[in-house]
Amino acid sequence: MKFCCQPRLLILISSLILAACSSAPSAEDKLQVATFKQIGMSHYKDRKFESALAQFNRALKITPKDESLLIYHSLALYETGSEETALKDLKVVCERLQNNPSCFASLSYLNFRSQKFSDSIFYADRALLNPDYSQKHRAFAIKGACYLQTRKPKLALNTLKPAFKSHSGNRSCVNHMLISRAYLHLGKYNPANQEAELAQKLCPSKFESYEWLAYTQYKSARFTNAMQTYREAKVRFRSPEHRVQIKLNIEKLKLKDALDVPQIIL
Repeated sequence: MKFCCQPRLLILISSLILAACSSAPSAEDKLQVATFKQIGMSHYKDRKFESALAQFNRALKITPKDESLLIYHSLALYETGSEETALKDLKVVCERLQNNPSCFASLSYLNFRSQKFSDSIFYADRALLNPDYSQKHRAFAIKGACYLQTRKPKLALNTLKPAFKSHSGNRSCVNHMLISRAYLHLGKYNPANQEAELAQKLCPSKFESYEWLAYTQYKSARFTNAMQTYREAKVRFRSPEHRVQIKLNIEKLKLKDALDVPQIIL
């Protein structure tokens, strides 16, 4: 009986090995996935979300359990207008991964975009539970922005300021702009200007940093400074869109008209 079972056992082991080999991506598959992912991320950054989604779908056909691909797929899906589907899909992915703080931070961000601020704060906290998360400043920024949107500037400051003490290697200009906005809400114009200046120095290649600095200067009645900030921006940013925005705001400042509140992009 022992001898008779051996061939069957060998056949079973062989079939299991073959199944494992066939399910594992080949070197060619891995190269294709990396290519699709790279192209998809490039399209995503260029705001070509439909194209990005197509590339992520191609990659997921080969590696359907790739964590980063699943996250990017949900982010691209959200941008194509399928907000609720993207939120549900990403929630499933995050609950399955459990210890992936980037997933929870992305879910927090999408909930913030959908103005579901309580859920956004909850998932930001989930991301911050991981002590090894290297992008903590991002989760703090989203959480602080939620408090600003719900008119809780003191809570925003309490959330954003400790982020730099605990994670000083990632001093994000976005966090400085959010802190600046919190101070504006509290009517504290000098610290608001100081934080805006820090943001502009940290991110001189971001138009938003110049726009926010000019806005804080306008709010503190420093109209000449605000016009100078826009003139400096005019030298650096030459796209038609930026030039139109700069010209419009300089004219408003000359007339001391109200400036629109600039958007702080998380």
